[in-house]
Amino acid sequence: MKPSTCSASANRIDRFQIHDVELAVTLAAGALFGLIQLLNERSERDESSAADRLAQDLLIVCGLSTQDAQEVCTRALPDLDDIAVSGRHRVTIRPCPCR
Repeated sequence: MKPSTCSASANRIDRFQIHDVELAVTLAAGALFGLIQLLNERSERDESSAADRLAQDLLIVCGLSTQDAQEVCTRALPDLDDIAVSGRHRVTIRPCPCR
C-alpha cells in the first residue's frame, strides 16, 4: 500500500471514540443479532456484502472515518492460529501497513 493512500488518522492512538466499552460491545452484539435475524428473514440478501457493510458502519459509529473503515474492511482476516493463545484470544496491535 502506498503511504499516500493511508489517512493521517490511521496512526492516532485515539482512532476509536469509545466512551463505554460495555455499551460498545452491546452495540456490536445487537447489530450482529439483527443481521442474523435479517438474513434469516430475507434469504435473498447477500450475506457477505451485508456483513461487510455492517462491519464498516460499526467502525464508523466507533469513530473511524469512512475512508479508514473502508480500508480496514478490505484487509484479509488474520489466521486464527496466529491470534489464539492457550484457548484465549489476544489482540495484536500492528503498525499501519502503509508505513
